[in-house]
Amino acid sequence: MRCCIVVLGDVGRNPRMQYHALSLAQNSVCVDFIGYYGTAPHKKLLSHPLVTFRYLTPAPTLWPGIGLVVKLFWQIFSLFFALICVSRPDFLLVQNPPGLPALMVCFLVSKIRCFKFLIDWHNYTWSIFGLRWGKESFFVKLVKQYEVFFGQMSDGGLCVTNAMRQDLRFHHINAITFYDRPFDAFRSMGKDDQHRFLVKIGQSYPQFRDLSVTDRAVVNVSKVAIGRRCLVVTSTSWTPDENFDLLLGALRLYNEILVSGEVKRLPNLLVAVTGKGPLKSHYEQVFASLHLECVEIVTLWLNAEDYPKLLACADLGICLHYSSSGMDLPMKVVDMFGCGLPVLAISYDCIAELVESTKNGYLFDSAESL
Repeated sequence: MRCCIVVLGDVGRNPRMQYHALSLAQNSVCVDFIGYYGTAPHKKLLSHPLVTFRYLTPAPTLWPGIGLVVKLFWQIFSLFFALICVSRPDFLLVQNPPGLPALMVCFLVSKIRCFKFLIDWHNYTWSIFGLRWGKESFFVKLVKQYEVFFGQMSDGGLCVTNAMRQDLRFHHINAITFYDRPFDAFRSMGKDDQHRFLVKIGQSYPQFRDLSVTDRAVVNVSKVAIGRRCLVVTSTSWTPDENFDLLLGALRLYNEILVSGEVKRLPNLLVAVTGKGPLKSHYEQVFASLHLECVEIVTLWLNAEDYPKLLACADLGICLHYSSSGMDLPMKVVDMFGCGLPVLAISYDCIAELVESTKNGYLFDSAESL
């Protein structure tokens, strides 16, 4: 059996689709993975004999107005020819979003070459556009109709929540709820392993050097430094559907409490913000301007092997994803749970499908409650 997986984005930054590919390959399915090269995919995928990566050529950079039109047609033709040239699959699984123009191209080629057309619904393309242009704009409504139409034309698919499944069913689109699961690399670590990793990462990021110390009286035995800072981790794609202003407000309040001395025995914080995305440089400037005495913020990007280790070393995870549609769930929380990390997550409609307050984390909706 042969499958084609399509991501109209950076392959290495799409863990769910990578996990699909690996699961299929481990069950003797040949996988052609089409997308853009940016971040290196997981090593298990790169070394698997049944997985072949076929990278698309990015559109040339032109003036903003013309560039968007050129990019659209470039993506249409480059994806079309990639799907025509690849060995004929039994089925195709395309990630949505981004669905424009991926859904249309994948559907057309599925009819030309006679294979099943499946969609993995992570969220809605129209809701992402709605963050910028407003959900009532004509363009966003047009994208929604486009998305619904090709969803109805699909042969089925997967989605990330029961809330999304019910919404898709309302639009006569068939999908099965398929919750995210953490990769096997996301697991807890012993104190010695934590210490070794913190020493390693401290060589590149000095902010981590005071988090763990070695007990020199006993070789290879580590202990957490008494009174050390609390390590808080939040993972982000630096997009508008993550509320960083709320986190900044909470950190300011926390710093004021520590400076005033109103509450004793609260630790200072080292907040590690991981990820890549369009708003990173903007918020790095904001972080630099805060000047908080008891809170330090560091931004970093780690490879696929080191990121799970950072989570396993952390004391607390924070998720700022609030969902443009209210229908999807943040995979970063799944990864944190896999490492045994308690999580604070921003509250929205279907987050309770993943985070149950007081059971495996807490929900917040304001800087004060965070």
